[in-house]
Amino acid sequence: MTGYQWAWSRFRILRVVFFALLIVGFSPLLPASLAQYDLIIEILWGVTLLLLGRYLWKWKCPRCRKLFGGKGGNKMLLPGECANCGLAR
Repeated sequence: MTGYQWAWSRFRILRVVFFALLIVGFSPLLPASLAQYDLIIEILWGVTLLLLGRYLWKWKCPRCRKLFGGKGGNKMLLPGECANCGLAR
């Protein structure tokens, strides 16, 4: 991949995984055979969402390595360009 495409593809994959985990976690898809492990599964799900969300929130610009969204605004969806160096998404 050329330029910063690898970083953006990684970000897109992680964002899709985050939202998929968020949706699946709230749906009643847990099989009866796993019901005894319900609390453990919920804790692991919550910790995974928390860590992945924090990683996406603190996403760094591939060029300047500073926070892409800057200090304010909606960082999960990211603005169209870096708040620091102006690198387009």
